[in-house]
Amino acid sequence: MSAGGKERISKAEALGFLLTHIIVERGTSLELDQLGLFELNSIAQRAIDEISESENIIPHEVIERLASEYLDSK
Repeated sequence: MSAGGKERISKAEALGFLLTHIIVERGTSLELDQLGLFELNSIAQRAIDEISESENIIPHEVIERLASEYLDSK
């Protein structure tokens, strides 16, 4: 967590941005089954963890990078 003890972005916000980036900005379709939802939820949590490490980290850049890694692994 950041110095203030409050997350800079919630898990719901991270997941929403992640899905928007993948589906809208990247134009990728997803078939969401239980495993896919679990993977995306895990990515959102990783994003929160990374974003919380430093005030200098830009949230959307972290989420976009993690989204790219996820899509490249598919």
